Amino acid sequence: MNLSNVKHLEIPLCSQTTRPTILLEILKEAPNLSSLNIYNCAVDILKTNMEICRYTSEMIKKLQFCVYSQPNPCQKPHDVSSIHKVFPNVEHLTCHQTQPDSCLFLLNNLPKLSTLTIHFYQSRDNGSFNKVKEELSKLKNIFFYEEILRDIQHVKLMAFGFWIDRGDITT
Repeated sequence: MNLSNVKHLEIPLCSQTTRPTILLEILKEAPNLSSLNIYNCAVDILKTNMEICRYTSEMIKKLQFCVYSQPNPCQKPHDVSSIHKVFPNVEHLTCHQTQPDSCLFLLNNLPKLSTLTIHFYQSRDNGSFNKVKEELSKLKNIFFYEEILRDIQHVKLMAFGFWIDRGDITT
């Protein structure tokens, strides 16, 4: 099969594709691949394979990182600390259900990151991203937004995102 025109790859949870040998073959055969949708448990598998990390660090610029929140198959359900090891050159990142302080971790550890969007559920009384917004407001050249995607029975599905001008992100 010719994969030379493939630009986006979606790896379902617990997929055969998360096996390092299969993914490595796909990466070798898809030189135009630049966008990936992956679960955090797959990232933990991939980070142990240096050859895969070499391909992903060069190729992947847009990453949709889904956090699997059940105890299995992931050890640390909300951990995003492996992203910068496997995808150090990612420029556009979308995360789901991550912890609020992960924003600052990603900002500090992904030097080419220019946009970050986080989808999360928020109850009416929960201001979980207020701390992050307060910290981000101290940085220069950070522009953020919020959007309500759905509002069902006092629980909102929110999109919180920001753009970064990497010229200067100092306080």
